[in-house]
Parts: sequence; structure tokens; C-alpha cells
Amino acid sequence: MPSLVGMKTVREGFVAETASADEVRQALAGHGVVVVRGRPDPDAAALEEFARALGAPQPVPQLRYYPPCQGSAYVHVIDSAAEKGPDVARWHTDQSFLPDPARYTVLQAQLLPARGGDTLFADMVRACEELPPGWREALDGATGTHVHPLRGETARHPVVITVPGSGLRALYVNDWCQTDLRGVGQPAPTLADLIAHAAREEFVHRHRWSPGDIVVWDNRRVLHRATPIGPGTRRIMHRVVVAGGR
Repeated sequence: MPSLVGMKTVREGFVAETASADEVRQALAGHGVVVVRGRPDPDAAALEEFARALGAPQPVPQLRYYPPCQGSAYVHVIDSAAEKGPDVARWHTDQSFLPDPARYTVLQAQLLPARGGDTLFADMVRACEELPPGWREALDGATGTHVHPLRGETARHPVVITVPGSGLRALYVNDWCQTDLRGVGQPAPTLADLIAHAAREEFVHRHRWSPGDIVVWDNRRVLHRATPIGPGTRRIMHRVVVAGGR
């Protein structure tokens, strides 16, 4: 990947930071997570335009807990004070319950609590590279069932996938909506074993939000989860999901 003038590597091959929205797509070629700090245009239309540079945004489904934002049919509002939806505090990758899951997620801070509300990201490429002895062979050909617990949408995916465009191998599991493992050899790790391995401290990056931050991640190679916010506080985020495209 050519050198990018505005890009700073935060974690080699995993997290990068840039001040330039134009460099995000290039930065994603070599990183799972890209941070754009403090964008001055946090309105929905600008965020939709930002996401379109990465691919086709998906319309917001009719969900009470993630309503569309005024000004865009593609921007979700994720409000900690709204009706409770998915358990975002569990490790997950977005839309794995679909046959062709979301490729990128774009998240922007709108209202932040005084404490808490960070987002954790786990590097599934490194987690795959550092599988315990015997697990790689045991997972060859293994698949998992992913079921949306509220809507019932279901898909099956390999437990180890190839990241499109890079050839990298990544662990593909989900603690929120994955219900099983099939075709696992010996020694046979459980789903809980794989999640615990994926969430090892050395694989995890914590993003501490600042107003206007945009974070983009590749769902093919990253797990993420939210951390709790302080009592009596509120967190509002805007999100756009960019279509997969196998």
C-alpha cells in the first residue's frame, strides 16, 4: 500500500488514524479499523456521503431501537436512552446473520457521556494467526450458524474466512448471534473458547471517543463491542452500514 500523507498507524496492520476522509478507503486496504478524528460536519447527509465513498450504504430497516436519522434513509440513530435492542456489549460483527453480511460499518459520535461508552475492537486476523496448536486444523471446514435473535434471519458462514481483497485469513465468530459450530475436528474448541481467544487483551484496541469522531471498520476482520456508560448519562451515535459484496 502506498504511503498516505495524513495517516498515522496506531496498531500495525490493525488500527490507523487519519485526518483525511479521502484516505479512509486506502487505509482500510491494510487495516481493520480506521479513525477520522473530530469531523466538523456531523449531520446525517454528510455521514451518508462519507459512507458512499466506501460502497453502497444499506437502508435503515424498520426497527424501533435503531430508527433512521432525519435527513437520511441510510443513517441509524443509536441512542442509549431508546428502547433496548441488540446487546452491543457482547463481541459481534455486524449482520453476520445475512448470507452476504455488511462489509464496513461507519460510526460517528453525536453525544458522548462524561465517562464510559468506549468501543473495543478485536483483531480477527491476528487471532487467526495465533490460534492454539491444533485449532487451525480442527477448524478447517468448520461452519457456524448465525441467527438474528429478534428477527430470525439466519445464515451459515465458515469459522475461518478469507478477507476479500487482501487474502488474509480471519476468525469469523459472533458472541451475539452465533448459535453453533459444525464440522469441528479434534481438539474441538467450543464457541466460547473461540470468543475468549478472540478477545485476548493483546488483540484488542480501545477507542475513546471525542466529539465528531468517525470510526470505520471492516466486519470481515474485526469484532467489536460497546462498553457501559456512567449512570444518568447518555450516548448517541450515528451509524451507516455499507453493503458486503462478496
